[in-house]
Amino acid sequence: MILETVNVGPMQVNCYILACAEGRGAVIIDPGDQLRKINAVLEKHKLRPAMVINTHGHYDHIGCDDKFGVPVYAHKQEVAMLTDPGLNLSASFSRAY
Repeated sequence: MILETVNVGPMQVNCYILACAEGRGAVIIDPGDQLRKINAVLEKHKLRPAMVINTHGHYDHIGCDDKFGVPVYAHKQEVAMLTDPGLNLSASFSRAY
């Protein structure tokens, strides 16, 4: 099993990359806003993104949701936050997600 923690974005959010084995599909949990760092871990283990899971919808956890071309999952009460800059608080910071 592969489990790596990647600190991403200005808030240094814990992004987790989880996979059964090298060369397999990976679950990316809370992909903040540093695609290069996340991709480096994926490449290191020869993983391909399989899905994204958001623990909640704040901007610092969802920044790279749309960068992997895979399904994005979140609790039904958080889904509206994923695309609303006012709800996910990104409108209050440098850029809207």
